[in-house]
Amino acid sequence: SYSVFTDYAGDTGINTQLETVLTENTFGKIYFMVGINELGSDRATQEAAYLKALNRIMELQPNAIIFVMANLSVTYDRSASDRYINRDSVLSFNEWIKSQANGYSIFYLDSNHLFCDEQGYLRSDLSWDGAHVYASVYEDWKVYLMDHGIE
Repeated sequence: SYSVFTDYAGDTGINTQLETVLTENTFGKIYFMVGINELGSDRATQEAAYLKALNRIMELQPNAIIFVMANLSVTYDRSASDRYINRDSVLSFNEWIKSQANGYSIFYLDSNHLFCDEQGYLRSDLSWDGAHVYASVYEDWKVYLMDHGIE
Protein backbone atom coordinates (compact mmCIF):
# COMPACT_ATOMS: atom_id res chain seq x y z
CA SER A 1 0.00 0.00 0.00
CA TYR A 2 1.30 3.43 -0.90
CA SER A 3 1.64 5.96 1.88
CA VAL A 4 0.78 8.98 -0.27
CA PHE A 5 -2.37 9.62 1.74
CA THR A 6 -0.93 8.93 5.19
CA ASP A 7 2.49 10.59 5.09
CA TYR A 8 2.96 14.28 5.70
CA ALA A 9 4.67 16.51 3.14
CA GLY A 10 6.79 18.26 5.75
CA ASP A 11 9.78 18.57 3.42
CA THR A 12 7.77 20.89 1.17
CA GLY A 13 7.07 23.41 3.90
CA ILE A 14 3.39 22.49 3.76
CA ASN A 15 3.52 19.90 6.55
CA THR A 16 0.14 18.46 5.70
CA GLN A 17 -1.29 15.37 4.09
CA LEU A 18 -2.00 14.97 0.37
CA GLU A 19 -5.70 14.42 0.98
CA THR A 20 -5.91 17.81 2.72
CA VAL A 21 -4.10 19.52 -0.15
CA LEU A 22 -6.40 17.88 -2.70
CA THR A 23 -9.52 18.67 -0.68
CA GLU A 24 -8.71 22.32 0.03
CA ASN A 25 -7.49 23.26 -3.45
CA THR A 26 -8.46 22.84 -7.09
CA PHE A 27 -5.87 21.70 -9.59
CA GLY A 28 -6.03 21.61 -13.37
CA LYS A 29 -3.22 19.07 -13.70
CA ILE A 30 -1.84 16.42 -11.38
CA TYR A 31 1.37 14.52 -12.06
CA PHE A 32 1.39 11.10 -10.37
CA MET A 33 4.40 8.81 -10.04
CA VAL A 34 4.84 6.05 -7.48
CA GLY A 35 5.94 2.49 -7.60
CA ILE A 36 9.65 1.80 -7.89
CA ASN A 37 10.20 1.12 -4.18
CA GLU A 38 7.30 -1.35 -4.18
CA LEU A 39 8.54 -3.48 -7.08
CA GLY A 40 9.36 -6.26 -4.61
CA SER A 41 5.70 -6.49 -3.62
CA ASP A 42 3.26 -8.91 -5.12
CA ARG A 43 2.32 -7.39 -8.50
CA ALA A 44 -1.44 -7.66 -7.97
CA THR A 45 -1.09 -5.95 -4.60
CA GLN A 46 1.04 -3.21 -6.12
CA GLU A 47 -1.43 -2.61 -8.94
CA ALA A 48 -4.36 -2.51 -6.52
CA ALA A 49 -2.57 0.02 -4.31
CA TYR A 50 -1.70 2.16 -7.33
CA LEU A 51 -5.30 2.13 -8.56
CA LYS A 52 -6.62 2.91 -5.09
CA ALA A 53 -4.39 5.99 -4.87
CA LEU A 54 -5.16 7.06 -8.44
CA ASN A 55 -8.91 6.64 -7.94
CA ARG A 56 -8.79 8.67 -4.72
CA ILE A 57 -6.98 11.48 -6.51
CA MET A 58 -9.62 11.44 -9.27
CA GLU A 59 -12.36 11.42 -6.66
CA LEU A 60 -10.90 14.46 -4.88
CA GLN A 61 -10.04 16.32 -8.11
CA PRO A 62 -12.67 15.20 -10.64
CA ASN A 63 -11.88 17.98 -13.14
CA ALA A 64 -8.10 17.62 -13.12
CA ILE A 65 -6.13 16.13 -15.97
CA ILE A 66 -3.93 13.43 -14.50
CA PHE A 67 -0.54 12.50 -15.86
CA VAL A 68 0.52 9.03 -14.76
CA MET A 69 4.26 9.03 -15.05
CA ALA A 70 6.61 6.20 -15.86
CA ASN A 71 9.08 5.34 -13.15
CA LEU A 72 12.64 6.04 -14.17
CA SER A 73 14.71 2.99 -14.97
CA VAL A 74 17.66 1.86 -12.87
CA THR A 75 21.36 1.63 -13.65
CA TYR A 76 22.90 -1.47 -15.15
CA ASP A 77 24.70 -2.30 -11.90
CA ARG A 78 21.52 -1.95 -9.85
CA SER A 79 19.56 -4.02 -12.33
CA ALA A 80 22.15 -6.80 -12.33
CA SER A 81 22.31 -6.96 -8.54
CA ASP A 82 18.69 -6.43 -7.46
CA ARG A 83 16.12 -9.19 -7.82
CA TYR A 84 13.17 -6.80 -7.59
CA ILE A 85 14.22 -3.30 -8.54
CA ASN A 86 15.69 -3.90 -11.97
CA ARG A 87 15.22 -2.60 -15.49
CA ASP A 88 12.83 -5.34 -16.58
CA SER A 89 10.59 -4.93 -13.52
CA VAL A 90 10.48 -1.16 -14.03
CA LEU A 91 9.67 -1.55 -17.73
CA SER A 92 6.95 -4.07 -17.00
CA PHE A 93 5.32 -1.90 -14.35
CA ASN A 94 5.60 1.15 -16.61
CA GLU A 95 3.73 -0.73 -19.34
CA TRP A 96 0.97 -1.45 -16.84
CA ILE A 97 0.91 2.22 -15.78
CA LYS A 98 0.66 3.20 -19.44
CA SER A 99 -2.39 0.95 -19.79
CA GLN A 100 -4.19 3.07 -17.19
CA ALA A 101 -4.14 6.15 -19.43
CA ASN A 102 -7.41 6.74 -21.23
CA GLY A 103 -6.39 9.63 -23.51
CA TYR A 104 -8.95 12.13 -22.24
CA SER A 105 -8.51 12.58 -18.49
CA ILE A 106 -5.49 10.39 -17.78
CA PHE A 107 -2.33 10.64 -19.87
CA TYR A 108 0.95 8.74 -19.71
CA LEU A 109 4.33 10.48 -19.63
CA ASP A 110 7.63 8.66 -19.94
CA SER A 111 10.81 10.71 -19.58
CA ASN A 112 13.23 7.77 -19.48
CA HIS A 113 14.75 8.71 -22.84
CA LEU A 114 16.20 11.82 -21.19
CA PHE A 115 18.13 9.91 -18.55
CA CYS A 116 18.78 6.42 -19.89
CA ASP A 117 21.33 4.87 -22.22
CA GLU A 118 20.51 2.98 -25.43
CA GLN A 119 19.75 -0.23 -23.51
CA GLY A 120 17.21 1.49 -21.25
CA TYR A 121 19.39 1.71 -18.13
CA LEU A 122 19.52 4.87 -16.05
CA ARG A 123 22.86 6.56 -16.63
CA SER A 124 25.05 5.82 -13.62
CA ASP A 125 26.32 9.41 -13.40
CA LEU A 126 22.76 10.54 -12.58
CA SER A 127 22.20 8.36 -9.49
CA TRP A 128 23.85 7.64 -6.15
CA ASP A 129 22.09 4.33 -5.51
CA GLY A 130 21.27 3.15 -9.01
CA ALA A 131 17.53 3.74 -8.59
CA HIS A 132 16.99 7.39 -7.64
CA VAL A 133 18.30 10.42 -9.50
CA TYR A 134 20.26 13.32 -8.08
CA ALA A 135 18.40 16.58 -7.49
CA SER A 136 20.47 18.12 -10.29
CA VAL A 137 18.32 16.11 -12.74
CA TYR A 138 15.08 17.72 -11.57
CA GLU A 139 15.36 20.84 -13.71
CA ASP A 140 15.59 18.86 -16.98
CA TRP A 141 12.80 16.61 -15.75
CA LYS A 142 10.60 19.60 -14.91
CA VAL A 143 11.17 21.14 -18.34
CA TYR A 144 10.21 17.86 -20.01
CA LEU A 145 7.02 17.59 -17.96
CA MET A 146 6.05 21.18 -18.66
CA ASP A 147 6.71 20.77 -22.39
CA HIS A 148 4.69 17.56 -22.65
CA GLY A 149 1.70 18.42 -20.50
CA ILE A 150 -1.53 19.32 -22.20
CA GLU A 151 -2.21 23.04 -22.54
